[in-house]
Amino acid sequence: MTLLLRNFFFQCCAIFIIAFVVGFFLYKPTLDDPPHFDDEAHVKIEAIHSVFPLSKFFIYNTEIGVDVPHRGVALVTHALTKAISKEGNYFYFHFFQILFHSINAFLVFVFIFKLLGFFSFNGGKTNDENRTVYLLISLFCFLLFLTHPIQSNVAAYMAQRTSELLVMFSLLSLLFFMTFLSQQGIKRKGAYYALSFISFSFAIFSKENAVTIIPLMFILQLHTGEAELKKMNSKKFLKILLPFLPFALFIIFYSQFASFKTHTMLFDQTPASYFFLQTVVILKYIGLLLYPSPDLLNMDWDIRANTFSIGQIELSLVVNALIFFCGCLFLFLAKLRILGFAIIWFYATISPDSSFMPLSEKMVEYRLYMPAIGFFLFFAMIVWVAVEKIQKKNTLFLYTFIILVITILSIYSTVKRLPVFDTELIYWTDVIKKSPNKARGYATRGSSAYKNMNKIPEALADLNKAIELKSDLGDAYINRGVLLASQGHFHKAIADFKHALEYKKHNTSYVYLNLGAMYFSLYDIENSLASFHKACEMKNKHGCEGFDKLYYALKNSCDVGDTKDCLFLDQAIEKYGKK
Repeated sequence: MTLLLRNFFFQCCAIFIIAFVVGFFLYKPTLDDPPHFDDEAHVKIEAIHSVFPLSKFFIYNTEIGVDVPHRGVALVTHALTKAISKEGNYFYFHFFQILFHSINAFLVFVFIFKLLGFFSFNGGKTNDENRTVYLLISLFCFLLFLTHPIQSNVAAYMAQRTSELLVMFSLLSLLFFMTFLSQQGIKRKGAYYALSFISFSFAIFSKENAVTIIPLMFILQLHTGEAELKKMNSKKFLKILLPFLPFALFIIFYSQFASFKTHTMLFDQTPASYFFLQTVVILKYIGLLLYPSPDLLNMDWDIRANTFSIGQIELSLVVNALIFFCGCLFLFLAKLRILGFAIIWFYATISPDSSFMPLSEKMVEYRLYMPAIGFFLFFAMIVWVAVEKIQKKNTLFLYTFIILVITILSIYSTVKRLPVFDTELIYWTDVIKKSPNKARGYATRGSSAYKNMNKIPEALADLNKAIELKSDLGDAYINRGVLLASQGHFHKAIADFKHALEYKKHNTSYVYLNLGAMYFSLYDIENSLASFHKACEMKNKHGCEGFDKLYYALKNSCDVGDTKDCLFLDQAIEKYGKK
């Protein structure tokens, strides 16, 4: 037994080295990539003190009037990375992104190996035969997770550190929980239970989707093959889970339901319509996992309710319901439990993003990072069963050959995919090519890529196209207004900022700040003061500074005898009071 454990320990060490080496060389081209999209906010975290006092670690304001749990664990890792990085150098951000992805792939290997034994898969064979099968299936899942091109959306995207940490701590929590269930001694059980709970806590504060591992824990306990655990009744199990539930309830009710109306208001989608649309999206996700061609992968899918007919949505709903029902049924069949668990894993972990809660992005591939584990396990198991049926004598050889072929194809697709992340211009040009009727690609390329390159005509053309496709895109009006102002077109800029106020439902202080500057450029003192004051009321310090400077400039001008500025000053005092 000791030799067996030692062998597994050395095998784990070898798998970890493979994970890091393959992960590093596969994603090495991304090490010098600049930030994309919402990466910018994460790489600008100044230092570790940005999460203190500790209240800021747990809560933050979303600027839409709702406090939600802060993903503080990810924030801490970004702050630490920032502390060792030089300004404008993103090497360490990407390095740790690759490192965490490699660690997760290793944990997938360990988790699947333990899970196969936990469910007593392939019963009737000797321990050595089973162990070889478990190792091969775990290796297949490990390689799929590490090299699959759909994972590039997380491994190369710095803002998705939250997804990486979610998977890392969730897998650790489940591993410790399974060990807790199989231990006999009270001290050992207590230690592993504590480790599971601590890991779960870190997972929750990495990304709130971690609540989905609670039903997975429930399944693990109810469907274990170990005789002593069958004696554990539901009441005892609920007691075991009791410390986990406050975190889950906090996230579900405080984060989700508290912001339910706001989400619906912002994203103009009812929970029912979003749910029906997601039944189609989930099938598209499965298709991409099966056939991840770089030509199909898209950073910003154009998914809208009117894209699909009622018949397509109904059919997708039925297909998803059948798959889920089969997963639940398999859990009660000894030989198929592992397949059932894989199906439930996929649907449980994808549910926070693809259920009833409306989100602005209807389909995003990085949401598959955790659900993909269930899909890869199901796929690896189905391939094993098929190979065993077809070729009984050379099963291991044929299965290994299939693993190598699929891994090579997966690496090739990922290598072909990675150039998309080289620059923002390439990134958003690829989006526009694949979603030409969606506004965000044009809006972001114009306001970020072309603007940073000082290509003002191209930027304006993109923003015009974005507004043409989506006339209520508040941010596009703001960015176009800024560009027009830089060209001296103050009246046109004011018109755009006013449009932005019509459509932008939160964080409008920046718009009022710009309006104040525009009116001042036209020497419209009354409107300039009003706009700066409005920005100041919204706690924009620059708005307060603008108002104060203009107020005191009027006062000084009036003191030296400028009657016109004295009139403006009197109006300001009457409206806003003396300073």
